[in-house]
Amino acid sequence: MPQLALKIDVDTYRGTREGVPRLVETLKRHDVQATFFFSLGPDHTGRAIRRVFRPGFLGKVSRTSVLEHYGLKTLLYGTVLPGPDIGRSCAQILRSVRDVGFEVGIHCYDHIRWQDYVAGKDANWTRREMQRAVDRFIEIFGVAPKALLPPVGR
Repeated sequence: MPQLALKIDVDTYRGTREGVPRLVETLKRHDVQATFFFSLGPDHTGRAIRRVFRPGFLGKVSRTSVLEHYGLKTLLYGTVLPGPDIGRSCAQILRSVRDVGFEVGIHCYDHIRWQDYVAGKDANWTRREMQRAVDRFIEIFGVAPKALLPPVGR
C-alpha cells in the first residue's frame, strides 16, 4: 500500500488559532496522520512588506490572494500592530494537537525573521534562533522536540 507523509507548517497566529483546530478535526474525521510544525514566537507577518522590492514579489502577491488568505490584521502584525506571541497565546491549541495523537515539531521561533535573515547570518545567529524555538517548545510541551523543519530562507 502506498504511504503518504503529510507535513503541516503553521506560520501565523491566525493559522494556529483558527486553522489548526479545523484541520485537526478534518484529519481525525478521515483517520489521517500528519506532523504539525509550529512557529512558536511572535507573528511578524507584516514585516514581509520589505519583500516588495524583490523581483517577482508583486506578481506572486497578485496571484495568491494574500489579503484573502492571511487577513488584514495578520498583514499588519509586526508593523502597525504588535505581533502576537503564538506559542504563549496558543499553547493550549498546540498541546491539543499532540494530545489527540499528532506528531508536533518546531518550524521556527519567528517565521519572518528566519526567512528574511538566515541566509545571510552566521552559525551563532542560527544557533540562537533555534535555541529560542527549542526553549519555547519545551515551555509549551514539557519535553524536547523530536522533529524540526525550519522554513526556507529567502
